[in-house]
Amino acid sequence: MQRNSYKKISTILFTVLGVILLLFALFPVYWLVQLSLKIPREALVMPPKWFFIPIVDNYVALVRSGNFTRALLNSLIVMAVPSFLSLVASLPMAYGLSKTSARVVRDNLSFWVLSLRMLPPIVVLIPFYVMFTRAGLMDTVWALIIIYLTVDMPIAVWLLKGFFDDVPYETIAAAKIDGYSEWEIFYKIHVPIIKSGIVVTGMMCAIFNWAEFLFAMTLTDHKALTIPVAIFQYMSFGRINWGLLASAGVLGIVPMLIFMIVIRKHLVRGMTLGVAK
Repeated sequence: MQRNSYKKISTILFTVLGVILLLFALFPVYWLVQLSLKIPREALVMPPKWFFIPIVDNYVALVRSGNFTRALLNSLIVMAVPSFLSLVASLPMAYGLSKTSARVVRDNLSFWVLSLRMLPPIVVLIPFYVMFTRAGLMDTVWALIIIYLTVDMPIAVWLLKGFFDDVPYETIAAAKIDGYSEWEIFYKIHVPIIKSGIVVTGMMCAIFNWAEFLFAMTLTDHKALTIPVAIFQYMSFGRINWGLLASAGVLGIVPMLIFMIVIRKHLVRGMTLGVAK
């Protein structure tokens, strides 16, 4: 009896704590949304005005703005294309690293791949800037696609290798007995097994590509602006347009939120892949 009471009290306390933490995490999002729906004179009044008549003027201004619409399209392109290409290129390499019998080669090469992701972005920024300037790729989405692909591949290879490691070796032995070639074992057996892990890896790459600021700020000017850079343009030394800034922030969150909702089942499976092995 006493044990059941203690269990109920613990459940209630953990539930309350979870709700408090959730509200704490969601409050900045709420503040951003309500700020985007206020007129300028109500945006920063103290104390805050919790009850107000919402307006959509800021969103209308953004949609009508060619710069933000172009930035949204550019962000979708530089999010999707490098993520897809990095997965296509990383899958065979990760599979080879995972299944090779040469342990020294596997461990050293795996660490070398991961070490490429450890480089601070600022270290490679200037070489890329010079290279893209001479190649005539400045202020183009191609420059961002190339550099994001370069950054995505090391982390994609490392994550995918871990997912391939979780697949039991018995599956390879059974497939070889059935007459499967190495390539057929790869794309007919292993890839379907770790498809949730592939989704998780693609999601990690997509999040980085969508939110990256340093490369996009340096390598773009007008034509290839992305969402983070476009949002930054609503801030200046003399004035901050809080309405447009908040509205752009909300619209910048929506695509990734929809994407995560769509793939949430694969996301959970990918995060727990190999736990029950």
